[in-house]
Amino acid sequence: MLKDSVAERQSFIERSLLVTRRTNRLLLAQDRRPRGPKRYKVLMKQVVGGAFCNFFEHDLEREIVDALVSESKVEIDPGLDEDPSILVDESLDRLMNLMKPYLDSRITAMLASIGSRLLSHDVDIHWDLSKNTCQTFCDSIIDHNVFGPLVAQQLASDQNRRPTEPDPLYLMSFVCRPSAYRAEGSVSKFSVPNGLTEEYILKFRYGRREDSDMIDALSEYWYDWGAFGGPVYKYQDVFPWDCTEAYGRGHIRCGQCNISKHLWAFPFDSWSIISLHLLRGRHLYPPSTPLDNSRTTPAQSTVMDDLAWFRNRMAILLGQRSLLTVAKAMARSSKFRDSTAWLHQQDDARLDRLKLGGIHRAQPFSHHFGKGAYHLFFIAEWAHLTRSDQIAEYEKLRDGRMKLPGPLTELNAMSGYMKDRTGEALLALTVGLMLPLAIADLADSVQETLAGDGDTATQAVDAPSSDWSFGFGGDYDGGGDASDGGGGYGGF
Repeated sequence: MLKDSVAERQSFIERSLLVTRRTNRLLLAQDRRPRGPKRYKVLMKQVVGGAFCNFFEHDLEREIVDALVSESKVEIDPGLDEDPSILVDESLDRLMNLMKPYLDSRITAMLASIGSRLLSHDVDIHWDLSKNTCQTFCDSIIDHNVFGPLVAQQLASDQNRRPTEPDPLYLMSFVCRPSAYRAEGSVSKFSVPNGLTEEYILKFRYGRREDSDMIDALSEYWYDWGAFGGPVYKYQDVFPWDCTEAYGRGHIRCGQCNISKHLWAFPFDSWSIISLHLLRGRHLYPPSTPLDNSRTTPAQSTVMDDLAWFRNRMAILLGQRSLLTVAKAMARSSKFRDSTAWLHQQDDARLDRLKLGGIHRAQPFSHHFGKGAYHLFFIAEWAHLTRSDQIAEYEKLRDGRMKLPGPLTELNAMSGYMKDRTGEALLALTVGLMLPLAIADLADSVQETLAGDGDTATQAVDAPSSDWSFGFGGDYDGGGDASDGGGGYGGF
């Protein structure tokens, strides 16, 4: 896992398969031609399997981990006449004999589900730029009836369950129906804005192609547009966002957070970015030291050194462990399963995307930056300052967004100044579009669990102060946009 071996992993694939024809499917195979490492721009982690997080079979997991540690300590005597590769193969065989019983039932069930969809005449396997892109194809081969629930339903009490059917099949699912992917404007502080991966994918859907992959696109906010020269807070070198919440939804600022708080601000994005990190080679990250020919050679200065690479991989694994630990606790809670069952049972596919969203970001101009507004021609207004002054200006705007009372409270305050029925109708419309308050209660309880270190997420909502000015048609100075506040309100 810690080794930079993307090319080596791809060289293990010796055969390529091709499924073709519209009606009678035909399966073709060929010897795989050698190719270099493939560069992926974005990965969408739609189903989290849950292996090796003490969710399925604890005793067997422990046995496999102990065997891995034991086999890694075996030393090969260079003086032996026996081929060292034979000893390595024997070690792998012993490990595979332990892995197969653990993973076999779930891998078989998942491949059977995907295979049945590939062979179905209802699934179009021919690529089309407008009607059947790669994402559309992936959505069509995933059975929503199987992978639709946020957490897998327990089958132990199901009388129709087959003895060989794994229970549960997976840990957590972000699978959505195809029509769920759309731009979402926030109506209130209880609605769910588009997440980071959603915004990146929506660029492609609307014809705006990014040369950078998703990790680099998010990092550009700190390196280029914000002109900080790099990350400002911890964890941002690997997970490049500010996890501070707007609209009084939390008092913990990015930099004061633990890794659980940082990642669970955007759970779908975190899992997706971890998957992308694990496919990236060392050459796709910034070098550890600046180019200095007097001390280092150009070859050394263009890639991470071993220590920085080790820390990068360990931060990724630590983040994945944090995600799995919390998701396991959720999946084991019958109350949580019952509270989220409606997500895959409702008929409106557009609501599926609630699983993909994240927090209301206090990060200034983050939605503008993600949508490409100001991206080509402008940089942040603090760019000319020293780094300490840059951070001070940034935090001034961010902390101002933390204190925003939220669109609904703003409209309540505005309706006090407006005596005609226009304000009342606007307020009623906003209330009618709100998601059920039960979703907010659930999010609050999960956030309190994740805060860690004795911290809890407060739910205080500040009342509008006298120095607020309300008005439509522009962004407030805190750096929001229509998706931040449902229309853009006056500055503070």
